[in-house]
Amino acid sequence: ELQAKVTEEQRQLLELQSQRLELEAEVAAARRAHEAEMSELRATSKTVSDTADSYSQSLEAMLLQHSSGHGQGSEAVAAGKDLGPLGSPDVLQNQRRRILSSPSPIRAAAEHKLLLSQPPPPLPTLGAGRSV
Repeated sequence: ELQAKVTEEQRQLLELQSQRLELEAEVAAARRAHEAEMSELRATSKTVSDTADSYSQSLEAMLLQHSSGHGQGSEAVAAGKDLGPLGSPDVLQNQRRRILSSPSPIRAAAEHKLLLSQPPPPLPTLGAGRSV
């Protein structure tokens, strides 16, 4: 009877050790998956951040260029100088409006991701709806 009890306890111990190894393997796999996902998210975050920085720098450069160009344009117009069609106040105003109304990098990235996640629309078929 004692031998049977020891054998049963050894069997349970082996079963528990086996379960422990399986659970440790699951935890390790979950950690690897989590690290891979975090790495991907960090890369995406860096891309968005870099895009935002680039966007901000180009916007600042354009605004600086516009403000310095606009000031020269006003002085030139007041002095009676012709700056040509690109120096007109209407063109400068349209450029500023286009710059200020462009989407943010985060919004642009989200829209791009949404577009990529949707299936493409069906292609039109040649001759559809035509009668010959």
